[in-house]
Amino acid sequence: MESGGDSLNNYPVLKDNFFHFVDLVKENGDAKPLEADLSAEEAAFASGKAAIMVGQGAWVEADLKKINPDINIGFTGYPVDEDAAHCQVITGSDQALRINKDSKNKQAVLDFINWWYTSDYGKSWFTDVAGVVPPIKTEGTSEYAVIEQGNASAAEKGSAPLGVIYSTDSFHTAFGEAMQAYVEGGASKEDTIKKIETKWVEIDGSSN
Repeated sequence: MESGGDSLNNYPVLKDNFFHFVDLVKENGDAKPLEADLSAEEAAFASGKAAIMVGQGAWVEADLKKINPDINIGFTGYPVDEDAAHCQVITGSDQALRINKDSKNKQAVLDFINWWYTSDYGKSWFTDVAGVVPPIKTEGTSEYAVIEQGNASAAEKGSAPLGVIYSTDSFHTAFGEAMQAYVEGGASKEDTIKKIETKWVEIDGSSN
């Protein structure tokens, strides 16, 4: 795209499937989707005013159960096409810890990380406190339905890789603004794609 030799229009999964999914969510979601925050979304879902939450994971489950302790949660991946086998949960690490090699406290930090990743409490912290799928192998089970169902789905039909876009914060902002205009109805799909491509070039979207 930077050289003008390619376009999102050449990739049906992006041009058609992605926007179809956004349209589906918009048509069946809140009347003012750009105004509802996470708390409002959780309240609507837990009280039965909404049937689906999109883009959430185990981190919201504790809040939902505070509102409705008897809530029955079902968890699945994103539908990317008509093949149900491709509706997979996404797995991968989107965060990393880095330790300063010149830190005078380096050994203390390494000892802490080692305890965190090997002790019973440390390993259970990921599910019981943070409400996320552990980045380490563990035999423990979770009280979170999202984690248990996500693990079961991954075991049954595999998982899709976590997609990371190596771009600048400025492009992320521009992309968000373009999609907000689309969701609001102020821009067509074609105009939105064109704006995304234009901004990628203008901002030098690639971080490489």
